[in-house]
Amino acid sequence: MTFEHLEISGATGTTPIGNGIECGDAPVGARVVHLIDMLLANNSGNNLYSRGCTISAVRSEFRNAGFAGVATQDTTGTFDGCSVHDNQGGGIGFDGGLYTLTNSFVYRNTGGAGINLFASTTGSRLEFNTVIDNSGGFGGLECNGGSVPSTLPNNIVARNTPRNTYGNTCTFPSSLLVDSDISQLHFKSPDAAPYDYHLTAGSIAIDAATLSTVDHDFDGQARPNGAGRDVGADEYVP
Repeated sequence: MTFEHLEISGATGTTPIGNGIECGDAPVGARVVHLIDMLLANNSGNNLYSRGCTISAVRSEFRNAGFAGVATQDTTGTFDGCSVHDNQGGGIGFDGGLYTLTNSFVYRNTGGAGINLFASTTGSRLEFNTVIDNSGGFGGLECNGGSVPSTLPNNIVARNTPRNTYGNTCTFPSSLLVDSDISQLHFKSPDAAPYDYHLTAGSIAIDAATLSTVDHDFDGQARPNGAGRDVGADEYVP
C-alpha cells in the first residue's frame, strides 16, 4: 500500500486507535507500506506504528505525536530524507528487525530518546543523520538492550539531554558527538523557531565524512558537493 502527498493528523484515543498509521500483526500475507512526501502529525498515539511489516518512508515528516513519531517492532524499515520532531514519546523506536535511516533530522523529541535502536540482526544502517536537542530520559541515541554491535558513521549527535548516546553496542566513526556548545557546527537556526539544522559556511561538518555510497542529502542535493561529503543530514551548498 502506498500513501503519497497526504496529511494524516488528529487521531484521538489511546493506541491503537490514536495511531496515525498502524501496520500490525496479521496471520498471513506480506504487509508493505510506502510513504512518500507524507505528513503524520498531532496524533494522540504514535504517528506511525509497525509490527512485523515492511515500511519505507521518503521525504516524510512525523511530528507532535502524543507517543513516538515512529514506533516499530520486528520490522524491515527504510527511512530517507525524513524529519521526526517534537514528539512526546521519543522520536524513532527501532525494536528488532532491520533498518536503514539516512539523511534525516531527528530533533526536539521528549520522552525516551531521539532514536532507540534495539537491533536484533546485523546489517542495520544509520548514516548521515542529525540527532539534536532531544530531551528524553535516554537523550539522543540509545543503543542498548539486546542490540547486536552496530557501526553508525557520519552522523551529527549533538546537544541532547541528559546525554548524546546511551549504551555500549554502537560505535560512531566519523560522527560528530557534540555536547552543549554547538557553535562550531554553524547550524542555520538552532535556537529559535522555526528550528533549522541545515549547515552554513564554516561548519566543522563540511567535508568531514568518511567514504560512503550515499549520493544525496535531506534536500535531494548531490553528495559530495566539494572535496568530500558533509557529516549529518545536510550537504552544505553555498
